[in-house]
Order: sequence, then structure tokens, then C-alpha cells
Amino acid sequence: MSRPPRHLADLDLAARRQAVADLGERPFRADQLSRHYFGRYTDTGEDMTDLPAALRERLAADDALRPDVDVDEATDILWLLVHPDVGRLLVDVRGWKPARYEAWCAQTASAQLLAR
Repeated sequence: MSRPPRHLADLDLAARRQAVADLGERPFRADQLSRHYFGRYTDTGEDMTDLPAALRERLAADDALRPDVDVDEATDILWLLVHPDVGRLLVDVRGWKPARYEAWCAQTASAQLLAR
């Protein structure tokens, strides 16, 4: 049995930096991807204009969404996960560390959205 495909959003920041470096890109590109995934709620290459065109094309080549999830539903799920109120509740009210919240967002988004 083969392992499921890995999406960069599944990784913590350190692993994302390494994965980007393994693709031949400078590690700071991982920070840019994080801002797009978790700040701007997009994984669409054409929206990532601060990334080189070749990297955007490479990322767009991966058809990552589960077949039963359309883009509108994926947007709703991501919006819910990274909504500032959810972050405030978990970090400020429930006492989660910000890194735990970020990891939870990535893991939950992966489980809900990505093809395996």
C-alpha cells in the first residue's frame, strides 16, 4: 500500500520549509505559502502572485481536493477553520498555544479537503 500524497498545507512550518527547499526553492517561499493557505485562504496558483510563475504552475498541477468536495465547500471549510473568532476561542479562551492551533488547522483541513 502506498502512502497518500502529501500536501504542503499538511506540514508544520519547519517541514514546509524543508519541502520547499527540496523542490529547489528558497525556504522563505514556505512562509509565503503559509500566508496564502492560512491567511488568504487560497491554494490557487493564480492568486499567489508573489510566488514565481514556475512554482505556481507546479503547485497547480497537483489536483489535491477530494472528489466529493467542490471549491465552494472547500472555501467554507477553510473559512471556518481559520476564522479569527475560532482562533481567539481556542488560543485565548481555551488556552491552546498558537502552534497547536496552526497544526490543528492544517491537520483538520487536510482531513476534510485533500484527496488521499
